[in-house]
Amino acid sequence: MSGTTAHACTRIGPCLNGPMNFRTIFACLAVAPFAVAPACSPSGGTEPVAGDGDNGDGDDSGDGDIDLGNSGGSISGKPPATIETTLPTGFQGNVAMPQTWECSGLPGGACFAPAGGFLRQGPIETVALEESNSCRNVLRGIVRDFEHSHVDFGKDADGQDVINAGLVGATLDETRKPVPTGGSNAASAIQDWFQNGAGGNIPYVVDFWLEPVGPVYIFDSSRFFPLEGVGTLSGVDNDGVMRNFGFTTELHTAFEYKGGEIFTFTGDDDVFIYINNHLAVDLGGVHSQFSQSVDIDTFGAAHGMVVGSVYNLDLFHAERNPTGSNFRIETSLDFTECGVLEGDIVVR
Repeated sequence: MSGTTAHACTRIGPCLNGPMNFRTIFACLAVAPFAVAPACSPSGGTEPVAGDGDNGDGDDSGDGDIDLGNSGGSISGKPPATIETTLPTGFQGNVAMPQTWECSGLPGGACFAPAGGFLRQGPIETVALEESNSCRNVLRGIVRDFEHSHVDFGKDADGQDVINAGLVGATLDETRKPVPTGGSNAASAIQDWFQNGAGGNIPYVVDFWLEPVGPVYIFDSSRFFPLEGVGTLSGVDNDGVMRNFGFTTELHTAFEYKGGEIFTFTGDDDVFIYINNHLAVDLGGVHSQFSQSVDIDTFGAAHGMVVGSVYNLDLFHAERNPTGSNFRIETSLDFTECGVLEGDIVVR
């Protein structure tokens, strides 16, 4: 990130020198030396910020797998986090305005302005890693490309434009993945959605820039197609353009709980967001864009969260069916990790 000392990037490892397939990639990524490297991230304008910290009790339990102590500006000795104030170099900005009729189901029926941007780094096995992860509002995730021949993609499986809640369990499993409940034929193979190669998917690493807008960070795209130019064109978007609709998004991060924060997601199709390992947003199903907002104070009181501590946030999304792909995050959370891709790549 800009505002910090540059570090040389290293490839995932000599593991990649031989013939590679998903089985060998998984084996390589399970090796400890490759499971601790943080992501390379292009830089734009930055603003130095005060240090992040938790309660300093030396106990990592429930605080995002890290304990920051009272060091006043670094995570495990890494440089102070920075806010990327402008679109980072190489990123594609979200600039397409939605058509007015697309926003009719939103509160007040008003369209949001586009904000933020993304950068597709490449297939997961080709992504370079670096030593530092100083960031606040550039987060790294995995986007998996699915063929519409998969049982859960390419059709309006739910049969109506409503939220189909309860497709996943109330807590994550030990690998920070959602647990399918098996309660609906509309999503019969959720176990494929967030595992590299499962169901024939191809995983890509994608970085997301959440744009500072007043007191909040926003990523808003009414044309959310991070796999544009790769994969199969599978349907016509609302703007009449053929696009690649069949994909899922997975993002793991953490935030310092300071009190008074909000997290709101608006989009389609399925979205499951877990905070402190508990389901906070459940927008399951194939549907047009819906919105759910989390008051972190209320949620935290119900789930044992303490101001000053650091907690995980895990986001899972599926874009399963034309037409329309909307993806909006608006939050005042103070992120402390650039993206932790547990079991795939670990980026700290």
